Amino acid sequence: MSQSAFAAMVSDIKRNGLPDLATDHASGMRKLVAGARNAVVGSDSQYGDMIYRTRLDAMPGKPRVVLEHLNVQAYIQYAYGLGGSFANLVDSVHRARPSTLDVPWGVIIYADEVEPGQELAARHERKIYAVYVTIREFGPLTISNAEAWITVVTQPSHELHTVAGGLGTVIGTCIESMFLGEFSFTDVGVNLVRRDGSQIRIYLDLAMFLMDGAAHKELWNVKGDGGMFFCMLCPNLCTRASQVAEYAGTRQIISDFLPEDLDRCGTATDDSIRRTVRRLAAFAAVNPADLVRKREMVAGFNHNPHNLLLNPRLERIVKPVSQFCHDGMHLLLSNGVVNVMVVLLFEKARALGMNAWVAMYAFVQSYAWPHNVQSKVMRGLYDVFAPHRAERSRDKGSLSCQASELLSLIPVLRHFCIQHLLGIAGMQNAANAFLACLDVADTYFAIPFGEVTPEMLKLRVETFAALVFVADWNEYTIPKFHWLVHLWKHMRRFGYLPNCFPTERKNQTVKRSGGAVHNTRTYQHSILTDVTAAHAARMGSASTFDVHVGLIEPFPANQQMCGYLVPLFEFECAPDDVRTARTARYGVRGVCAKGDVVLLKHQQGCDIVAAEVWFHFDVLGEPGSLVSVWELLEMHKDAGWALWRKIDNPTIVCLDDIVGVCIHSVYPSGRVVKTLLPYGA
Repeated sequence: MSQSAFAAMVSDIKRNGLPDLATDHASGMRKLVAGARNAVVGSDSQYGDMIYRTRLDAMPGKPRVVLEHLNVQAYIQYAYGLGGSFANLVDSVHRARPSTLDVPWGVIIYADEVEPGQELAARHERKIYAVYVTIREFGPLTISNAEAWITVVTQPSHELHTVAGGLGTVIGTCIESMFLGEFSFTDVGVNLVRRDGSQIRIYLDLAMFLMDGAAHKELWNVKGDGGMFFCMLCPNLCTRASQVAEYAGTRQIISDFLPEDLDRCGTATDDSIRRTVRRLAAFAAVNPADLVRKREMVAGFNHNPHNLLLNPRLERIVKPVSQFCHDGMHLLLSNGVVNVMVVLLFEKARALGMNAWVAMYAFVQSYAWPHNVQSKVMRGLYDVFAPHRAERSRDKGSLSCQASELLSLIPVLRHFCIQHLLGIAGMQNAANAFLACLDVADTYFAIPFGEVTPEMLKLRVETFAALVFVADWNEYTIPKFHWLVHLWKHMRRFGYLPNCFPTERKNQTVKRSGGAVHNTRTYQHSILTDVTAAHAARMGSASTFDVHVGLIEPFPANQQMCGYLVPLFEFECAPDDVRTARTARYGVRGVCAKGDVVLLKHQQGCDIVAAEVWFHFDVLGEPGSLVSVWELLEMHKDAGWALWRKIDNPTIVCLDDIVGVCIHSVYPSGRVVKTLLPYGA
């Protein structure tokens, strides 16, 4: 049990007392837990059982696989009927943008492999393919919450790999259960009933497949990264190594990450891809295997008779181009473009006589991150550049780190490049290309806050492509560089771009559940029901999707704090009316904690000013913070940093006066602090 879960349990016991249990025996306790879980998954629904069991065809010589998957219609009806945060979310979205038969909401599907592991050995039999869904109209901020994603499948990977059609068959089965039959989301909708008897009906269609490159490859049976034609959205694109463009003799075939090629990418259509798959299937039916393999290379697809696009029942539902969406997190940060660019930049500096790896290792150690980042990093972000990891990164040609670590490092990497590399003779082109890469990343991750348009994202990618060419790094542009070209088109089509950070956090829930399962005869059933029951409990909570400005997990203030605060307010309040908390939500950008350095708006005649948070509080429900406002010494907005004199200047501010939380470095004197300004500050 995690610390937060234990604290929540203790708080519940304090409020409600210990529950009456039928037994104190361990086996009896397990039965009680199983009974509570089964009460959720076995609940009555007008849409049938909560868990479906579907027998899937297997490859020749393999046993048939039983796929257990969630009845999404029944689950949404059940979760809404709990009357908690999920019901409030659906109601608020429905009021703003009603879901109707003619204008339905859109379902987003995500799939990924999860490795729960085992206590004593790495057991690949425990590896799971998880499938999640959410609703597009919930918006980018809401679906950034992992709880907005519903777990539909938790199937062991070794079973899925024996299914005829693999991942495509599994997802196709889920799509059929949602969009075909008597309970079709599209044709019938789902009737939602609150506890007070009020009802709404929502309709949904299939809007998006959001996945990383590996999952897209399995879903569509495309050649992927290693193929001669590696992007199914660009039939006129091939790899440089294939030399097809060299012998084509025209500019109809493109193979470089060049600005003049970008507008000619993405020429495939839903119909053209479906026709390609059908032609390949027809060719495979009458030709030997060696000819089929050659045709597959030319087509860019692997023939699979169970391809999702060959399923006639899904022809009007599945649209391979209109619903295709790359995940920018994987493209940029998970063995992605930024990882490659860091190694290219540092190796360029190394060739010119500067060991940037050692310099960066020391540079990062001088900075402190906000509490919500620093508390999750056990050994510090500087360890990414430790000598042993630097060697590993150089060997693979890509910075070896987690995506979340690299996201946190981007501001420091930018500052290091500007301060220490940009001015070195021979480094300007490389540094400019690297800074343009970070601009693309910052632009992409600012999308949920409504600060980015598709045109802005397109301009950043085009600029980056031009500077990569100037830096003479075109030979290092892996397929993920090209896939960046499609992000702005995805954004224009869908209205925004979700990323996979919340689904990666969702994977942790599946990992925890899978790691605790010892009876592997019902492995997928245990995980799916456990995850579903736990998720339903959070859907019924009033705080799951609560993003209002205020304290997080408040508790009564101590006597000293009350004595300081109460006299400051004109209205009467007692010490019992004062609460405090270590962390507080200041707006859509997130939370700040005691000890964090924050930026405030409209203070002392400046656009922004830095301050240190001493504590958060609320009095009679009105939240605020006591901060120490610092004195500005230098402001360099274009370079993204500022210098401040650290002073004791206590000031009470409203939480919504905070505009950002800073990465900062304290100078040896202890009185001067450099802050890196957040993107958009």
